[in-house]
Amino acid sequence: MFFDVYIFEYLWTTDGAYSRQEGYSEIFKHGVEFEPGRLLTVSAESFDQGADNNFQISHLRIVNLLNGEIINEVEYKIDSLSTSLSYIYFSETNNNIIVVGEAHSTEIGNRRGYFLTTVWDKSLNKITDTIVNLYPINENNVLWYLMGDKVNKNELSIIGFYNADPVNLFLHYKVFLAKISLDGKIVTTNWYSAFDFNVHHPSIFYDSAISEYVLMGAMTCYLDSNLNLIDCIYAEDISEHYNGNLGISSIFNDKYLTTIQYKSGTDRGIGLYNRDLSIEKGINLSDISDSSSIDFTFARQNYDWIDTNSIFVGQQDLMTFYLTIARVNSKLDPFWIKYIGRNDTIFNYGWSVIATSDGGCVLTGGVGEALSPGYIQGLLSGWLLKLDSEGNHISSTTMPNNNWEITVFPNPSIGDFRIDLGGEIGGSELHLYDLQGRELEKYKNLSEGENDFDFSELVSGVYIWNLMRKGEVIGKGKWVKK
Repeated sequence: MFFDVYIFEYLWTTDGAYSRQEGYSEIFKHGVEFEPGRLLTVSAESFDQGADNNFQISHLRIVNLLNGEIINEVEYKIDSLSTSLSYIYFSETNNNIIVVGEAHSTEIGNRRGYFLTTVWDKSLNKITDTIVNLYPINENNVLWYLMGDKVNKNELSIIGFYNADPVNLFLHYKVFLAKISLDGKIVTTNWYSAFDFNVHHPSIFYDSAISEYVLMGAMTCYLDSNLNLIDCIYAEDISEHYNGNLGISSIFNDKYLTTIQYKSGTDRGIGLYNRDLSIEKGINLSDISDSSSIDFTFARQNYDWIDTNSIFVGQQDLMTFYLTIARVNSKLDPFWIKYIGRNDTIFNYGWSVIATSDGGCVLTGGVGEALSPGYIQGLLSGWLLKLDSEGNHISSTTMPNNNWEITVFPNPSIGDFRIDLGGEIGGSELHLYDLQGRELEKYKNLSEGENDFDFSELVSGVYIWNLMRKGEVIGKGKWVKK
């Protein structure tokens, strides 16, 4: 265990030293509803400083969920270091806000990185900061992203990835692990070469039944209370089921809930594992045939829930930044699935899915120009989108185009088939096919809003629906007849 800690007393300012200028970009990264109707978010601003450097500052914001209005905001920065706050948690025990992130120097090829925690009160007054050296300290260390676990064992567990390669900056050569108390103190840290685990592990959680930390992945790894590696076990049918590079996993009703892709990657969504790593159930949320461009997760947090019978799940297409959001129950049966930005001319990048106390959720992300699949360049603007329990749009800040709402529900059903069209996509056609590709039903001139159909005479099974407008497919998916 390697553990050098530095305490700073005056790290954040609100002096607006970095004005929004050419090259400025922003993206909402994470959030949590810390009071009913109020969302606490972290966002990152980037400022171009020459061809090789990109300086970053973070913000904490309190947002009104009903209208997206920013109620309070503070800027966070550390002297000359580039900083990024990645994961946020509100501790009801201590009535404070714990945020984790990273900081690093911006000199290409000679970057020195740090892991940090910062604690705030509910009025966004800073209480304390702690930063930790990333080991080995003689290498080019940049901590690229962090994922946090819901509180277990009265603490937070954190996993992150960093590397020593000044050229291939996004190759994750090391795994960083940390435990944080609910007053924001770093209890334990550890790190491994990514090759110690052989495969990528995007999340960590604590399983109290076995008193071990679990890194769910193609090869699931177990660690003791000091984050020392105990064992690694391959899951059943590993060639077909794994949670990929950016998925998350957690304890769920005494099982393991994780984002997965299966059928050689053509189906991607969410799955439920037993503790022996056998798969109880998986559900596909992808509706795009070209799976090579689909990342089945949002960038940081791709599912969340308050009620275990109301889980919100997000995924995205990295080629066009096409987003999907679904609400499923504890058995992973979907209530509805929405498709966001399929025909937009802008690129939407999903960052997190946040369940809210009103039964709905909040999506966070950004829009911008595409540099290549999976990456955005140019001027970015962050967006925050509030949905109700039925997936209807309630409010937003800098929302993407409105031409995106398509919902099919209930799914599965005994015959009721409803498709809800939002935006300007009225006049569309609905086509229903069996798995052999034979067209069974066709309906023209669907109206904007809810369209109801009765398919109770069809035999039980899986069907394919296509929504077409002006000769182009604008939505498609699977529907299950009970």
